Amino acid sequence: MKILHVIDTLNAGGAERVLVDMANMLSKAGVQIEVLLLQDGGVLEKDLAAGVSVHKLRRTNKYSLKKALATHRLCKRFDIVHVHMRHCYAYIHAVQLSFGGNYKVAFHDHYGNIGIDKKIPVTLRLPSAPKFYIGVSRELCKWAAEYLKPAKQFLLSNIIMPRHNVDHENAVGNKAIMIANIRPTKNIDFAIDLSNAMGFELDIYGQKSDVEYYDQLTSKISGNVNIRIIEGVTDFSKLYSDYSIALHTAKSETGPLVLLEYMAYGVPFVSYKTGEVAHMVSADLPDLFVDNFEVENWKDRIDKIKQNNDMPRKLQTIFRDNFSSEKYLQQCLEIYQDIVAY
Repeated sequence: MKILHVIDTLNAGGAERVLVDMANMLSKAGVQIEVLLLQDGGVLEKDLAAGVSVHKLRRTNKYSLKKALATHRLCKRFDIVHVHMRHCYAYIHAVQLSFGGNYKVAFHDHYGNIGIDKKIPVTLRLPSAPKFYIGVSRELCKWAAEYLKPAKQFLLSNIIMPRHNVDHENAVGNKAIMIANIRPTKNIDFAIDLSNAMGFELDIYGQKSDVEYYDQLTSKISGNVNIRIIEGVTDFSKLYSDYSIALHTAKSETGPLVLLEYMAYGVPFVSYKTGEVAHMVSADLPDLFVDNFEVENWKDRIDKIKQNNDMPRKLQTIFRDNFSSEKYLQQCLEIYQDIVAY
């Protein structure tokens, strides 16, 4: 079985990290995996295993026939073209529509705003809707079943591959970490308000995805030495011991991947209740999740979590029981076998 994973770049982001971990895992299991980047590399490219070949289209004009033909010639060498992100699927679908090819296109939907935006993009409307759909959350799969009606649909919840074996103990002090690319859906301004209300230090790690929102945030924290926005970091595993709590305030998510990372490293967190991780974990650890944006409610939850010295161990146990790489690999292989057999 030959699989080509497609995405635009490997800049820091949740879908990009999923692709890297998935490609490495499948390659290690003996599956022939290659990666096509529609634009260019990125900071996560270095994390791909040595055995995973990377093709860089370096496309600057999405209407270039030369680049489309090069994409077609590559794709037709594979049994399945596994496409991450909606705009990437639109391009691969257009290429296959233009040049043909017997390869099967699986669309892996990571769309994080599904909780607040359920409209159907033109590029996903029938008859362009994907035949094979992979959603990272139940909410995405429910949306796809209603509006896209794929021939085959699969739920594949995200996982992460911890880089180090670190036992996090409840850190003392009042220092919080937040990992989120800078865009309005992440609701970072609420995290700032919360930190100010609690007298916390807050380090926000993320890439500048929305310049206007970034400027609003920097203006808001101007002169506040307790709150920092830090760009360019991709490996947080050795930083977590500096923080007593992690925050996740996004209004809509499908994962989110960062909560899995907090769990893997035993980092206590409080999060808005959205996404597949909240769905799977909230029954066992309800105190981690808040269903509103009332500062007092978040303060109460944070105080409660910080006082629970057993929380790091509980988080790591739930991560091992529910998000193992072995289980994820088996799901991936079953999905590919189902698609190939269709």
